[in-house]
Amino acid sequence: MPKYLFCGGPQRWGHKTFGGLLEDFYMENDFIISDYALIPQDTFTYISDAHNTTSWIDHFVSSFSVHQAMFNMDVLTECIISDHRAVAVSIQCSHLPEFDDEVMEPQPSQID
Repeated sequence: MPKYLFCGGPQRWGHKTFGGLLEDFYMENDFIISDYALIPQDTFTYISDAHNTTSWIDHFVSSFSVHQAMFNMDVLTECIISDHRAVAVSIQCSHLPEFDDEVMEPQPSQID
């Protein structure tokens, strides 16, 4: 079973087309939006000083095996290096299944 972890902030996450494509991709490949499961729902990862707003736009998306090994995820609100806040997560690597030495070739994808 492949082990994947994607981290970052899809800037257009909520956009009808792009956000929908990402959500479809995650669902079709059995990925989990791990931060939704591991961080309280009133969390924010982005602060706009210009508009005095906050939002949650940075995410951790993982395969089931990686998600099961994650713990202690938290937004580091005191770590201010940009308008995005750092997110820290601990991963218990010994809980991950053995790595499969078989290399998977990337497959081309199509977007209709």
